[in-house]
Amino acid sequence: MLTPDEDPPSSEDPPSSVATHNEVATHVESILRNVIHAINTRNFNIKTPPWDSVTADYCIACPHNPRLNLVSSKSEWIQSLEDFAKSYPDSHITIDCLMSSVSQNSGHAKVFMECRVTGGPGFPSGKMSKPTMSMHEFRFVESLGRWMFVKETTVNGAPVCVPWMDGEVSVWGGG
Repeated sequence: MLTPDEDPPSSEDPPSSVATHNEVATHVESILRNVIHAINTRNFNIKTPPWDSVTADYCIACPHNPRLNLVSSKSEWIQSLEDFAKSYPDSHITIDCLMSSVSQNSGHAKVFMECRVTGGPGFPSGKMSKPTMSMHEFRFVESLGRWMFVKETTVNGAPVCVPWMDGEVSVWGGG
């Protein structure tokens, strides 16, 4: 977990023609980590990283929160994040687990994230957290020569990633 004082990982795009599956997975995961870091540190400047790695037509599918289903652009999403942070200044996202699936041939990648949110409505900071699972979709945009964050699908629920003692991670439940 990054603290507000830590620098987020680099999100420089690996060259598409020579990037391995692991390099792409690490790269798209770093974009997501940088976005979470920006949310936690209240960096909502749309013209700065990591927001430059989010497509203008970014959208959210969030069955448990119909208001978020109305988000159909990067600017609407960032505004909704900023509004939430103003209403809940103690809110914080902690990433517990990331797993990636990459299809370089089709130029698509998905990052599955298990996280906990504290300091929001009904789950006060320091007292309780809300577990959340989400799938974050990325695509390689040829005209830009880079991987871009295009969509998020989020559900409330139990953990989806189970770390085993040997360091391996398995997916269970809604995955």
